Amino acid sequence: MRILIFIVSVLGLVASARAAEEPKPKVLTFPVNREPVEVDNSFDHLNPFYKQRSGAYYDIHYVSPAATRLFDLARIRPEQMVGTLDSLRAFVFDYLDFTVRGDGKITEAQRQECMIRMDGRFKTLLDEFQYKVYQIWRDDSTGSVNALAFIMRSPPEIPPNKAPLVKAK
Repeated sequence: MRILIFIVSVLGLVASARAAEEPKPKVLTFPVNREPVEVDNSFDHLNPFYKQRSGAYYDIHYVSPAATRLFDLARIRPEQMVGTLDSLRAFVFDYLDFTVRGDGKITEAQRQECMIRMDGRFKTLLDEFQYKVYQIWRDDSTGSVNALAFIMRSPPEIPPNKAPLVKAK
């Protein structure tokens, strides 16, 4: 019996020594700016705390489903999940920040800036294969794969209304 206990103890020590030698995966996190926007425009006056309210809504209804789908497609490892969620949240809050500062509108250049920042975060976080899958997921224009596609893609061009104006009687 003592020999069995001794063998189990030695095996436990060897296993714990091997576990200590293996490097633990590094968990990357990215800052998410949830601070209110300090701007004086009509959009901000009519929509107080728009960035925070919309950000919370987007987090539940769009970021979580988008991240879950990206986890599956790109084979995101557990230590990458926090960084993935942070990256998507940071994108959404950057987008909303520009929207409030732009009096309810965001320019194509600002949307592109949000995308470039997000790409940089994912480039740091993911390996080469995962990053290629992320790019395919990001560029989904249908919204069937990426729940955030509606704010990641360029808005469609709306042709000007060329109908003649009708005078009111």
